[in-house]
Amino acid sequence: MTPFRRQFFSRLAGTVAGAGAALASSVGIGGGAIARTAQDGRAEERVVSVKDFAGLDATGSSPSDQAFSRALKEVASLKRKALGDENSNRIGNKRIVLPPGTYLITQPGALVDSGVFGERTQGLTIEGDGAPGTVVIIYQPAMPGPLIKNNDKLLVLRFRNIQFHGKAPNSDLIDSTSTGGAQDYAFDDCIFTGNWRYGANLTGGNNNSEWHFGRCSWAGKWQSFLYVGTANTSDQFLNYWFDHCKYWSSSTWIDMAKGGNIKLTDCDVSGYEPAAQTYLFNLRGRSHARGVCSFKASGLRVEQKTRFAGLMYCEWEQGNIGFKDCDFSSQAYQPFAAGVMSALFSPGDSSGAQVVFDNCQIMGRHHYTTGQAPAGQGRSSYRNCDFLNYTYPDEAFVFSESGGQAGRRRAVVLESCRGNGTGSVYADAEVGWDVAAIATVKQKIVSFKSAFGNLPSGADGPLSVVLPLHAIILRVIVDVPAGALGSGGKAGYTVQTGEASTTALAALNLSPASTGGRVDNQPYFRCSTRQKCTISLVPTVKDQPPGIGALVLVEYIG
Repeated sequence: MTPFRRQFFSRLAGTVAGAGAALASSVGIGGGAIARTAQDGRAEERVVSVKDFAGLDATGSSPSDQAFSRALKEVASLKRKALGDENSNRIGNKRIVLPPGTYLITQPGALVDSGVFGERTQGLTIEGDGAPGTVVIIYQPAMPGPLIKNNDKLLVLRFRNIQFHGKAPNSDLIDSTSTGGAQDYAFDDCIFTGNWRYGANLTGGNNNSEWHFGRCSWAGKWQSFLYVGTANTSDQFLNYWFDHCKYWSSSTWIDMAKGGNIKLTDCDVSGYEPAAQTYLFNLRGRSHARGVCSFKASGLRVEQKTRFAGLMYCEWEQGNIGFKDCDFSSQAYQPFAAGVMSALFSPGDSSGAQVVFDNCQIMGRHHYTTGQAPAGQGRSSYRNCDFLNYTYPDEAFVFSESGGQAGRRRAVVLESCRGNGTGSVYADAEVGWDVAAIATVKQKIVSFKSAFGNLPSGADGPLSVVLPLHAIILRVIVDVPAGALGSGGKAGYTVQTGEASTTALAALNLSPASTGGRVDNQPYFRCSTRQKCTISLVPTVKDQPPGIGALVLVEYIG
């Protein structure tokens, strides 16, 4: 027991002793409950330890259903009305404490059954009183049914420092049904292992919102941990937060056909190695209310250990998807990595959610599909991202349009992105702009310089960059100030393509070199092949000096 908890229970014991037996009698304490009432009229708090009830076996050899059920009934009997008119719900403010041990539960609802409370009650905490991993609940149900059953009666539930281990492939850890009551769950320092159907199965017509998981770990198997299906569910299911969690499983983490507003912060996914196509996050449905379709992951790290290890499948017709500062690179060296379909966005006949990957390390490919009549073209942006399995970042994208209507293609914008280490590949582009029915393209400018910050000397040889496929070069400027190439002799530069038979986009020849000069061409050149995309700056005289203070600029769109 921690010093804080010792002090806490000490204060509780002292208060109860000072209040006397009359107080204990007046509030109906029994079966091991400890009560505290503050003299200043503040709300009461009662703590119930499951060890004080008959039928507990901390070795896990025999079922402990009876002790857990009795402890739950005890705290249910202690609910009270609000002190004033500030809350129409009954007030729980109770904690069930579980001492270290392994507890076998075989009856659905033995840990939590809202039916025991009878009416809506706010505030129930179940807490393991031991080091992480020392309080274990093994759920091996004699019949299908959830370990935690909340039928619209309980809100503000807290679970702390408990390991939930399932031997229940046909049962759920939690079934939560809400028409406005069941809501506001928090799990802190909990561990989820074993075999389940779903972790949290949410149904109902309203609420089931505000679920928070802090410093939790997963290492089990389920169809999906957080699950919202299509039947008897609602877009009122909102706000699911995961902070500093470890998800070490090959099963789907989140699968939602209704609801949303999901946030993950600084989480880690390791040992993710499914044997069939799986996506960690499934965001289903193409008809949602506004204010629902939002998914944000920040600081997420994922190990995609097989070719079936997908990241996201999304059907949302609107809203936003954002990954920021995420790392999917650990398995990028694997032979299968380039073929992994990491993300699939399939919004049907709609524009789809806005998608942003910001400062991410990306493995595999991303697939965008489009129906025949989207309301508007979707947009995706990738900023400061590395595409680890492709020399050219645009090759990391797959596009499919219904009926061959390429004009419906989603526009994908790359800003300051890189391929797999080839430094000359320049990846500021609007991928797919050349076929999109409507596309906005920006002008970009590439500047050529050597490692010394000058234009190359004859001895340095050519400098090259690779522009995006389907770029159009609008303008080439070669500007050499007087004296930049020395005091005499001949010198100059040519800007040309990488084809076998090169195309000169601009040329400046100086004789004498000291005079300097400037050329400003507008070639309108289409970069329709990788060779045409390869643009080189070539010194024209073998022994010419570096061009100090000189500039070469290539302006393009696409």
